Amino acid sequence: MSHHLPAPFYSDECVTLYCGAMEKLLPLLPKVDALLTDPPYGIGTCKNGRMAQSGGNTGFIGGGDRARILGKYKPVTWDQPVTDLARMLLLGAGRNAVIWGGGHVGHMPRCERWLVWDKLIPETLDFSPMEMAWTTFKGSVRKFTYRWSGMLRGRKGEPKEKRVHPNQKPVALMEWSLGFFPKGISTVIDPYAGSGSVLLASRKAGLSVIGIEKDPQYCREIVKRLQAGK
Repeated sequence: MSHHLPAPFYSDECVTLYCGAMEKLLPLLPKVDALLTDPPYGIGTCKNGRMAQSGGNTGFIGGGDRARILGKYKPVTWDQPVTDLARMLLLGAGRNAVIWGGGHVGHMPRCERWLVWDKLIPETLDFSPMEMAWTTFKGSVRKFTYRWSGMLRGRKGEPKEKRVHPNQKPVALMEWSLGFFPKGISTVIDPYAGSGSVLLASRKAGLSVIGIEKDPQYCREIVKRLQAGK
């Protein structure tokens, strides 16, 4: 078994992206100032590749929501609960951390400051109208309001962010999350890069950022977004 860090899938002046499993790559990487990530929640996998109103997800690549790949939706295979090993690696990856969906990760330390994202989704729908992030910070709960419902995404007058991943978080949310880290941080890591929103937000803030994504197709989508700058 090789214990050498592989060549990056992509790199530029701020971003380094690796393609592979975080459990194998994260121990090979140096400690950073900040961990900002959105791991799989493990709350429902769609095995046949169809979008489900409750629980299941479709792993579409590119295009609009529910884009077709060779005439089929790409089935999700990665929405599994975070393992104990992965949890320990996450907690040791950075001095400061924001983990979206951290409430779905078992046996996490007590959180004093939760971050809440209000997606402005009608509560009559099956999808969750809000999501929460576990943090290492002290203080009261803080809320970010940003529409993220089907074709209704973003703020009025802003360009609509293209969806490339079923669990994609908006870049604006990750920019807001970065604002809670202490002043003076310079390096960020996202071991579950997914759509690349953390990488885009970190680069925009002038920070060095490392991303890990195990699916080569999503790595290619991340590169497209980085090259397009959005």
